[in-house]
Amino acid sequence: MNASLDHIHFLLRRLHSVFKLILIPDGTFPGDPEYEDDRTRWKSNSDRWLKASVAEWNPAGPRIRYEEVDLSVYPPTDPRDYR
Repeated sequence: MNASLDHIHFLLRRLHSVFKLILIPDGTFPGDPEYEDDRTRWKSNSDRWLKASVAEWNPAGPRIRYEEVDLSVYPPTDPRDYR
């Protein structure tokens, strides 16, 4: 592997650890059981965690609430493949 690919893999591993991204395993493609398991897990995580954070300030202090994200224009259909 060259230095730039090493750096990309390092960054992806770092993103995975920070944001708990689901990385598609190397050598798997649509239709492979392992790939489909990861896609199912990705869909479940998206349904659970894809929210917009809305912060508001009022005299009593800050208030944070979460709203559904409008996916009508560009809905996610598959996890991003960073391979």
